[in-house]
Amino acid sequence: MKPCVNILEEICLPEIECGSKLCFQKVRYYYEDTSFEDGFRFIWRTKNNHLQAHRGQARIPTLNEALEVITSAKEKGW
Repeated sequence: MKPCVNILEEICLPEIECGSKLCFQKVRYYYEDTSFEDGFRFIWRTKNNHLQAHRGQARIPTLNEALEVITSAKEKGW
């Protein structure tokens, strides 16, 4: 069984590629042994608002876009 992921907070940039948005998420990963880990991840949302995971990786178009969502998260007190 794969770990379950709960999204605690999310910040998305405006649509930047083919209707998709780059998102930065504060998440909690739950494991089979009932343990969990908190962390952060980048992930894409499609124009239909579905998460688009690509083998556990998210391509970040530019460093500026990564910094923009990280800065927003810091400003919100993550």
